[in-house]
Amino acid sequence: QCVAAAPLSCALILDLAAAGASGSIRRSVVGSAAAGLTVAATSACELLATLFRSPQASTIVVEAAARQGGMGGPVGARLATSLTRLWHAQAVGGERRWKTPGAAAAATPHTAVSAALRNVLAYSAGAKRVAADAQLTATLLRVAARAHRIIAYERRAADAAAELERDLRGYPRTKPVPPPLPPAPRPLAMPADAVLGECVSLLKHVLYCSPSATAAAAEDDETMGAFASAATADRDGRSETASALGHAAAAARADAMAHGAMPAMHALWRHAVSDRHLCHELMGMAANLMAGDDDAKRMCVEDVDAGDGGKPISFAERMLRLAFRNTSPAATTRLPPAPPA
Repeated sequence: QCVAAAPLSCALILDLAAAGASGSIRRSVVGSAAAGLTVAATSACELLATLFRSPQASTIVVEAAARQGGMGGPVGARLATSLTRLWHAQAVGGERRWKTPGAAAAATPHTAVSAALRNVLAYSAGAKRVAADAQLTATLLRVAARAHRIIAYERRAADAAAELERDLRGYPRTKPVPPPLPPAPRPLAMPADAVLGECVSLLKHVLYCSPSATAAAAEDDETMGAFASAATADRDGRSETASALGHAAAAARADAMAHGAMPAMHALWRHAVSDRHLCHELMGMAANLMAGDDDAKRMCVEDVDAGDGGKPISFAERMLRLAFRNTSPAATTRLPPAPPA
């Protein structure tokens, strides 16, 4: 019973922390109550990250919550909505349909929020469905591109400042004054490099599907036929069976492809190879995207212009170059002769 009630309690706490509830409730969270809400939101995120730590654990949680009811919808969808509000408020800030972050949202440790959202998106069919309905994949790709532009601008500004300083040290001046930089991109609520890494990581998790769920969905397709299986698919995410998770992951991959996931990975590649963490997350995103999507596999071997000044090459070639690039010190080595047969 405690396991069944925990998701609803966590969702309500997260809604308050993200200022996503009604105005009357938000006005009641003031003063010392806001500090207490921050502690409660942190604990809620840590609890959700634990409850959804694996496919087996998440199945127990969602089944218990479904039996009890009272979530106002599928448990995974409810949690994904609440966590997405809080994550966006912290990382990006208020924009368009997203609310301006409240004090509790700003104070809640972001690592706890990200961990909970990643796990719920990875292991819940309802979370994947609501992510597609809310265009979370498109939002993450857009925010990642924005963060990438900010990083590029900051590097360009730093290089221009360093070059100007070197030129000013010399006399007489030999170079003309460089033209001014264009206006800076609108900043994010968090450092751009951190937001970029988290966007890619969240995309990796929403595209993830366990082998057992993939096999269950494939078995359904084989038994019922692909057309009949697609027609009867759990489109609202109310089912949290292994088959529903497999179909939700397939839909998430198709949604990512429709919103330009492959061109986005090409655009991020040059920056990612200089950032170990980002490169790891990007490779994981690519693996999950291509695991069950034929279009992604086909595009992986097609040459694409990444817009970085280099010649168009395929994503497969980019990965091969990274895998076999020489990272050891220059040295001359001789292999011993092979033993006779």
